[in-house]
Amino acid sequence: MPMARIVIRVTMEKDGKKVVAVRSSIDISNQLPHQLAVFSAEEEQELMIIPPSQSQPVPLPFAHCQFLVKPEGCHVREKAAITWKDVRVAGETLNRTEYLESFPNRDTYWLCTSIRREHYPDHEGLPGHSVCIVAPLTIQNLLPIDVEIHILDHVYPVAAGKNHMITTVDITKTLAIRVVTDRLQTVQECYISKSSIGEGQLVSLRLRDGNGRPLDMYGNVRLGVGGSISLSLWVPYWIVNKSGIPLILKQEAADSEAAGQMAEHEQAKDRHPLMFSFADDGCPKIVLIDEERASEHVHIASQCSLVWNENYEDCRQMCIRRSDVRHWSCPFRIDRIGSFHITMRDADETPRFVRVEIILNSAVFCVTFTDAEYYPPPIRIENLSDVPVLYQQQSEGPIGQHLRTICKAKSHIDYAWDDLYGSKRIVLQVYENKSHVYDPSIKGIGPQLVYENHMYIQLFASFSSASISKRTEENELVLETLQKGKVILNKQNRQRESTVDIVQRRVHREYWDDV
Repeated sequence: MPMARIVIRVTMEKDGKKVVAVRSSIDISNQLPHQLAVFSAEEEQELMIIPPSQSQPVPLPFAHCQFLVKPEGCHVREKAAITWKDVRVAGETLNRTEYLESFPNRDTYWLCTSIRREHYPDHEGLPGHSVCIVAPLTIQNLLPIDVEIHILDHVYPVAAGKNHMITTVDITKTLAIRVVTDRLQTVQECYISKSSIGEGQLVSLRLRDGNGRPLDMYGNVRLGVGGSISLSLWVPYWIVNKSGIPLILKQEAADSEAAGQMAEHEQAKDRHPLMFSFADDGCPKIVLIDEERASEHVHIASQCSLVWNENYEDCRQMCIRRSDVRHWSCPFRIDRIGSFHITMRDADETPRFVRVEIILNSAVFCVTFTDAEYYPPPIRIENLSDVPVLYQQQSEGPIGQHLRTICKAKSHIDYAWDDLYGSKRIVLQVYENKSHVYDPSIKGIGPQLVYENHMYIQLFASFSSASISKRTEENELVLETLQKGKVILNKQNRQRESTVDIVQRRVHREYWDDV
């Protein structure tokens, strides 16, 4: 007897017992709607019968044989060969689509085979393969009602929520598919070609009811095991009427009511959900909103709740504004759990706050707004100097002027980040001098803010209203120091930057006489 590879599998049951299973290294899986008979190729001896949707290992004495498979109860005359020895490299997969001749007046039986070499220790002569026999076409019905699939001259019924495996179609050719229900049927056939599927394809089927009302149905097409094709049918919406009263549904701005609403639906006696889609292409799909128009904003009264349906997958953000505040807040995400302050600026650019808490309840994000008076803001700016300080959040790009605020001298102000997702650093500046960036999370003394505070000495007599001379060059005289150190009296120049902040010094004439 030649050498063979065995696979040992150890599992544990619920009662703690360990189960050791020993099998051959060739496993055959039956994904056909019929039982699968396995034969040895040499003697055509029947080895085993595999029920649908199950897998079994080949008996160890026949592990080196080539195999033939044949579906049972299908009036098939031929057998399909499983040549596992052609797949030698670990991880390699061989896919085939083939047909089996049937008896006269019977349809040809099609199937897909997938032979994969598993990652066992390398030894070309020893088997170590997984074989899967699959139906070439599988229809998955994700609709709330039963449907009939028409392909060529064949009709295949598929129950609601069920799969139907089809073995009588040639998937190597383009398939023309029609869908029919008890109320709807496709307007034109949908064509599916295996060569155009790639990693996946979405097809659209337009259906109409007896009154000509449209419904858009969609199908996801993908390639499966062995090169088989899988088609999943679905509609965007199911509408279930549990109110007990008749409801008539219609797409806004459409010419007719939604498809499928027959007499039993209008009498609230329909047992099935109503399939619905926005099938009227003439309806508006884009809405232009002027942010200055208050009528386009959503108003939420105090102590109330509102359901917010957000369709923008790439930008689930929201801006808010208190009714007593002028400016809107920066946008914040509403699809992340968290709790934080939202800052909005008043008419005088003073920060105003609202506390936001976002939780996830049964796959629904709940956003709660509360007063911030019971939650201290994360930052307090205390200006103990004698000059006002300008502050703002650090930003790489330009920001609104209302986000640059002054903290007055000898005062303090509460602050929370305007942009929750921007840099968590603050910029401080005195007058028009150089600014510095500070990180509030780092304790200690940061860079000093420096500003110019030039002072000059005035000649009191030249500023006195009683001694104003008709000669303007003798009025408003101050001391000026020249480059060589000489001090002279000169007329005050208010345009110089050195006279931004003035500290007046009153000096009597007698003092100048002494000078």
